[in-house]
Amino acid sequence: MLLTLVRHAESIENATKHTSFYQDPRPWNSQAAHALSRDLVGLTPRGYRQCQWLRTALEKLVGREPYVYSSPYRRALDTVELALPGWPADVTALLNEQHYGDATYMTKRELFST
Repeated sequence: MLLTLVRHAESIENATKHTSFYQDPRPWNSQAAHALSRDLVGLTPRGYRQCQWLRTALEKLVGREPYVYSSPYRRALDTVELALPGWPADVTALLNEQHYGDATYMTKRELFST
């Protein structure tokens, strides 16, 4: 059995973490930032190109009938849809990013002040 793990393609959040999403101060609290990250943050143009490459690489590596799992994060679902079009993914919260309660998505200033 071949197990292949793939992280999502480049997301807007990752590409702009130092210039926009994690700006300090920011116009949203950590709970809102987490919801934005989970539900809305999509892929960059580079992320789309990575998915196109991944589509050809995965077919050669795992064949035409892979069993796919994904987290419910928008960027992960977009990666599956673009890299493996037509293949359903079992979506599971077990693949969600590590969550640190209220500290998740806090800026350093917010974290240190609490």
